[in-house]
Amino acid sequence: MGMPLETFERLTLPEIRACLRAWGDQREAEARRDWETARTLGCMIIQPFVKGSVDPKRVLPLPWDSESPAATDHEETSRPEAMRRRRELMARMGLE
Repeated sequence: MGMPLETFERLTLPEIRACLRAWGDQREAEARRDWETARTLGCMIIQPFVKGSVDPKRVLPLPWDSESPAATDHEETSRPEAMRRRRELMARMGLE
């Protein structure tokens, strides 16, 4: 994950879960970016040979094309709760 061992050892289970989820989300975003790049390049390559415009989603449909952008699998954290967690983390790391 790119985190120093001493920092990792100080994390609680919910924090570890959150870190793993964020790391997984980052890896998934990188994979999606690579597939989107490949799809765009493919469309650029075939465009001169096709009448009209090329729709990348029709040329190479990807699983996430049908996902709604508003769909989330996590609860929103209120600002006071986020600030409390931040203070707690800073105190635990000795930065306050």
